[in-house]
Amino acid sequence: LSPTDKSLEFDRDFRIRHYAGDVAYSVVGFIDKNKDTLFQDFKRLLYNSSNPVLKGMWPEGKLRITEVTKRPLTAATIFKNSMISLVENLASKEPYYVRCIKPNDVKSPLLFEPERCRHQVEYLGLLENVRVRRAGFAYRQTYPRFLQRYKMISEFTWPNHDLPSDKDAVKKLLQGCKFDHDVAYGKTKVFIRTPRTLFSLEEQRAEMVKRIVVFLQKVIM
Repeated sequence: LSPTDKSLEFDRDFRIRHYAGDVAYSVVGFIDKNKDTLFQDFKRLLYNSSNPVLKGMWPEGKLRITEVTKRPLTAATIFKNSMISLVENLASKEPYYVRCIKPNDVKSPLLFEPERCRHQVEYLGLLENVRVRRAGFAYRQTYPRFLQRYKMISEFTWPNHDLPSDKDAVKKLLQGCKFDHDVAYGKTKVFIRTPRTLFSLEEQRAEMVKRIVVFLQKVIM
């Protein structure tokens, strides 16, 4: 609430020093967003007041109890129902979360502040997430999708395989590349432990794509 801070408008804005960064708020609209609708019995009480000023402030209090069949929802109930709906919606989907890092605080597309980014990486727990991920299996993919991307690496899977299943084809491909020690095979997905294996697969794929393109050019020419 420092009056000397020109980024905050006096008597309107305030800033909370959050562990992941400072967050500024404005009090404009706080009451309107969080006020509860009064129950009809309270309005009726004020309408029946002997004070004419109070009576005139609550004309809706003249409605009988039989004319108001339902109490209005409170702000807390509306918020709770909103959260329940959000959780149910998320539970019915397969969400993927993308962590976004702000390169600067002025929303400039050409400004990168290393200290600002380092602060976010540290306090968002990104390093811990990477360590946990690398301790397990960093990459996981369904067998058909894996074959679609890397089948050109092996003679047993290119252009198509005659093995009993896509799982067997993936096993044959990885055994041929001598990566079998770094993977695990699930019912529907293949799991690769270290990024080094994935990088090697990508390099071999890129090399084979070049050779395939050259071959197609020779055939067409």
